[in-house]
Amino acid sequence: MQTAPSAQVFNMGERKAVFGPNLANAKIMLYVMPVFLLVGLILVFNIPVGGIVMFLIAAGLFAGYRLQMRAKAEIYEKGVATTDWLGRGQSFRWEEVAAVYEFIGYHSRTWMPNQWVYTVHLKDGRQVKIDMAYEKVRSLGGAILAETGKAFLPQSLELYRAGKTVPFGEQIAIGPAGFVSGGQALPWDQVAKVVFSRHGDLTLHRKDQRLPWKLVMHPRIANYPTFKAFLQEVIKGTPAEATVEDPTRQG
Repeated sequence: MQTAPSAQVFNMGERKAVFGPNLANAKIMLYVMPVFLLVGLILVFNIPVGGIVMFLIAAGLFAGYRLQMRAKAEIYEKGVATTDWLGRGQSFRWEEVAAVYEFIGYHSRTWMPNQWVYTVHLKDGRQVKIDMAYEKVRSLGGAILAETGKAFLPQSLELYRAGKTVPFGEQIAIGPAGFVSGGQALPWDQVAKVVFSRHGDLTLHRKDQRLPWKLVMHPRIANYPTFKAFLQEVIKGTPAEATVEDPTRQG
């Protein structure tokens, strides 16, 4: 259920950061709009239907610009309040978050990251999408991952030390004996390699098995920074500790 703007920030504590609309998206629509207006003026006297179509496209671009400018996200001490491009307000506190998934898109030629989308799953079943409608969306999503990770990591370690298997999404979990996926287990002493790609994908290899035991794409791993920190902690002292290959790891 949507929350009223006045209720969004109730008892959220001090406001720490504000992220407005993605002005790059808005400017593209605003700059392209006069082109369609000009073409429409040229066509309207010779090809009236074509001119009207151009005017309608220009009107749509202006409407899109106005809608884009609505987007706003505020990070508070105890949670987040967002308003999307349709003007819909949602808010959540850190303790209400069940999982955060990160999607990263890449340029087709340079293969450099150019798109980020964060999907926040709440314990009551709601989902909040943080996408390119917001400025500096990578920093916004990173802040959400960092704040929720403050609770996720100690909670996950506590469950693990109590002998529980800890899931990080539907495709991968870690228990005291090793990795778990799809009802199957990969014990620590059977791990040949744990490979993280530069794009955050995880590949697990089993000893005496040519094909990977499991490939989990980055967007399917819940709470990705927490997952990596958790794995680094629990794998210590196991036979699999020396098998981890992570090009992004410092040191």
